[in-house]
Amino acid sequence: IRDRYFEEQLIGQDPRRIEYLWARMYQGARIPPGSSGMAALSAIEMTLWDILGKSVNSPVYELLGGQFRDRVRGYDGAGGDTPEQLCEAIQKAIERGLTAIKTSPLPSNFRSLLWNDALAAVEERMKVVREKFGYSFDIALDTHAAIFEPSKTLEIEETVRQYKPLFMEDPIRMENYQAMADLRKKFHVPLATGECTFTKWQTGQLISLKAVDIFNPDICLVGGMLELKKIAANAEGNDLSIAPHNPMGPVATMANIHFAFSTPNFVILEHRGPTDIEKNIVINTPETKEGYFSLHNEHTGMYPYRMLAWMIYLNDIKEGGGTYFHHQNFTTKPVAGNLYIWPAGWTLSLIHIS
Repeated sequence: IRDRYFEEQLIGQDPRRIEYLWARMYQGARIPPGSSGMAALSAIEMTLWDILGKSVNSPVYELLGGQFRDRVRGYDGAGGDTPEQLCEAIQKAIERGLTAIKTSPLPSNFRSLLWNDALAAVEERMKVVREKFGYSFDIALDTHAAIFEPSKTLEIEETVRQYKPLFMEDPIRMENYQAMADLRKKFHVPLATGECTFTKWQTGQLISLKAVDIFNPDICLVGGMLELKKIAANAEGNDLSIAPHNPMGPVATMANIHFAFSTPNFVILEHRGPTDIEKNIVINTPETKEGYFSLHNEHTGMYPYRMLAWMIYLNDIKEGGGTYFHHQNFTTKPVAGNLYIWPAGWTLSLIHIS
């Protein structure tokens, strides 16, 4: 990020002026930022919230309207090409305490199948899962925008409808908002989309076209914390809910948790367990207990969020050197090489503002 466009917009500015700095970065660009630019802008914006939280000795959710709920429901992905493999993955999720998962309705080889055979596989997967686990466990579906024809997606929806999925995500390519809106009129299953939309303007078009039931914007792409709050408020005014897209690491998950604790129309948060690399970087990563992130989870040092905010600050640590960074119970470890938290836009030592 340094030595590039955003540095010119930020150095010497008051980091607490978050709205102003967001506009300065976004509206000052000659060409609207794409996914890479919005990832960088989103990371900077969330860093600014961390700085603000520290400056006023307050967790970020309290600065975003305060606590709305006591806990945040989470779900993870579950895969498996056969119904039996999928059931095994769901069983492991249940053993972790989760009450919901997301999976593909289609096996991974569906492109090599005749379409009627692919639909039969969809039917078999859903039937076997519901027969084994019943309906007290939520199953969200995601076709990953892999189906181009709305008519085929509608056939999938009609097949899974009786099995009561939580939602069906990105049933077609998300670029065609009008096609998504036409499809939503025919769906009985709630239609979720939004992970590839940026800012209040793009998501506003989806709302105007009535193309979505459940928004799943990504805080790391949409423009950051405050932009996500604005999108949620617009959705709430149109009787829509929010289930953020978040197959990311612990930093993004923590940012989403702060958003969720302060947002009325939040439904559920996608998340995954930390990787071994992330565990080497961050101690006390956010984790669910009985399917929920709690304000009072003894297993996570960030809880009950009386530590001032969520972000991680590290300088690049070179092989054989480096120092520990401690802040209350939130601790980072040095490891060899340069450190990154996925996605790539989230480099540690994100921004230096004095």
